[in-house]
Amino acid sequence: MSVARQRVLTHQHEAHPVEALTAAASALPVSPPAADRQPLVPNSVGRAGDSTRKPAKVPVNYRLDPEVAEKLRGGSLTYSAQQGQRVSQNAIVEIAVRDWLIAHDLWDRPT
Repeated sequence: MSVARQRVLTHQHEAHPVEALTAAASALPVSPPAADRQPLVPNSVGRAGDSTRKPAKVPVNYRLDPEVAEKLRGGSLTYSAQQGQRVSQNAIVEIAVRDWLIAHDLWDRPT
């Protein structure tokens, strides 16, 4: 089984897709993170043998409107480029759902 190469650029003057995304992300204004805000991606994952380790994540399937899915994909790429670290679509959805649950008093407020 051989790997089939697919041509990405059709003309020599075209920008590479990754360069175009990077340029678009760098053109957006970067707001400094607020001191009182928690980081988007928590660092407390837990290590092997750690008794405070969080349970494994549960896979959940959901359907989104195509426009929302496209904005989520673009938002993940843009925010990842701005922050200099990868922020997955799943992390954004998880945070949004948690915020919604807190706003509707369906989740214990963080202390």
